[in-house]
Amino acid sequence: MNPRAYNCFQRTAFFCCSLILVAALGYASPASYLGFDANDYPGDAALQAMRRTFSFTGYWLNNPPGANSNDWVGKRAALLNNDLVFLCSSMGTRSAN
Repeated sequence: MNPRAYNCFQRTAFFCCSLILVAALGYASPASYLGFDANDYPGDAALQAMRRTFSFTGYWLNNPPGANSNDWVGKRAALLNNDLVFLCSSMGTRSAN
């Protein structure tokens, strides 16, 4: 086998082994996380109860679809105080086409 082909074979074998290892580690993870996403903010009082079930929530940066206002604005501190991780959501503008 020429050196160039052998080097290519080594890199390919290393890449495949790396993928198998990453896949095995990902599937072996026993943890799972539940989250919720709502257009309407559930309220500060409800966050403590929701935290017992959910680990994360969606957080709207602009108005949710079909809404004229966004009641999630200013609630980042409340989410952090209740140990909820948030995923930012944003609805882009729609073209007339």
